[in-house]
Order: sequence, then C-alpha cells, then structure tokens
Amino acid sequence: NTRLTSLDWNQDVRHLTLQPVSSEMHFHYAAGDVAAIEHENPPETIAKFFELCASTKIDFFGLANIDRVLLHITPTDDNDHDLQILRAPRPSLPSKISLKALARHCLDLTSPPSQLTLAELAPYAEDKDEEQKL
Repeated sequence: NTRLTSLDWNQDVRHLTLQPVSSEMHFHYAAGDVAAIEHENPPETIAKFFELCASTKIDFFGLANIDRVLLHITPTDDNDHDLQILRAPRPSLPSKISLKALARHCLDLTSPPSQLTLAELAPYAEDKDEEQKL
C-alpha cells in the first residue's frame, strides 16, 4: 500500500498488492488497468449524517423519505461547475439513486471535507462571515 502521488496532490493514487484468499480466485489484469475499491458507510454514520442535515435546515423532505426521494443524475460538461461536489469519480454511478443509497455508497461521510468541497459549498452559506470562512 504505497502512495504514488505527492502529499500535496489532490488525488491519493496508491500501488496495492492483492493476493487471492483462495486458489479458486484469479485476477486478470494488464498494465494500465485500474481497480476501484468502493466503500460503504455504516448505518450509524448515515443516520447521524441525515440527523445533522435535518438539524441544519437541510431536511430532504423528512428523514422518513430518504429511501423514496430519488436524485436524477445527469452527466455534465467538465466546464459546468454546478454540483461538482456531487459528481462521483466512478462511471458506475446510476442515473437514479435514493438519498440513502447515495449516502451509503457514494459520499465520503467519515473524512474531513476537501478544500474544493468547502469552496463549492461556500456560495450556499446564509451568513456572509460563514461563507468567507469556507
């Protein structure tokens, strides 16, 4: 598990060595192939995230609806800066996803937000002092 990029680079690219857990598992790969490791946030973290959202006026139509409220995701031009923070870096992001599934599979709820994320959120701050801090 060796980091290949500089610590000041915005992407954390690593070299991992994987070994099959049984002789029946086989990895087929070629030079330049990329492996994606998809995380899943624990239910307690997801619940805390939505409770925090509700306490800060981001209610998402009520916590009881997080399984039913669907987001429709449309790919945008790279020059379009609207909702950059919601873009997932992986092509497998579905065109429709519930808020709960988004929080479970796509959002990193356990790491501090990046400077880019804070800059993208700043225009939505209601208080100008808070916007400047972001």
